[in-house]
Amino acid sequence: LLFTPPIHASYSPLRGRGAAHAPRLHHLHRRRHRPRPRARRRDRAALRAPFCAAAALSLRKSPRTSPPPPPGIGELSTERFRYALPASLIASHPAEPRGSSRLLLHLPARAAAPRLADEVRGGAERRVAGRGGGGGLLPSGGCAVDLAFADLPALLPRGAHLVFNQSRVFAARVHASLLGAGAGRGTPAEEAAARAVEVLFLAPLSHADPSGALSSPAPGQLWRAMAREVAEREAEV
Repeated sequence: LLFTPPIHASYSPLRGRGAAHAPRLHHLHRRRHRPRPRARRRDRAALRAPFCAAAALSLRKSPRTSPPPPPGIGELSTERFRYALPASLIASHPAEPRGSSRLLLHLPARAAAPRLADEVRGGAERRVAGRGGGGGLLPSGGCAVDLAFADLPALLPRGAHLVFNQSRVFAARVHASLLGAGAGRGTPAEEAAARAVEVLFLAPLSHADPSGALSSPAPGQLWRAMAREVAEREAEV
């Protein structure tokens, strides 16, 4: 038996005479057509216990899992990107000449733009052959080619549209000294070293361009910054 109230019906509790004459259609239908004995409260609790235990057991057996990754992508984890890098292989100075820095070119097996991929592959094969790398033919499948940045013009087809990023990093690091610190700590050089701090300006708290705010007068500005004490024992403050 389905009882659907009108659209504009009020769902507030009935009060006054309406409460005494409120129709209880589902109760009348149940008592008239499907009579059944009422179980005692203790019996109902006993009947409910196995169901609750089974539901809790099923929840324990099926923990929440993340959705499967897209096809072709395995389980990604940061541990897969950890590797040992000796200090001798870390670049601390720019290459001389600058164009001799290494360029690792990846040639996929199936490219989204086959014509462009063929042009790049042909340029890479010519560069490898010019360096005496055998016939210069590269595998048809996906491979990586060890080149230099000076080889980049030879890899691009004629008429290629290049976009250069000429943005520069603004100077956001300031060396300062603490007022009243380092007094009586030895020589003037030692006192200056004890007072030295390094301040890194992260972002202005006001809605302003960071590079413009750094070049404007300091009074009235509020920045989010990170300060580091520069001494024999480096400590972040």
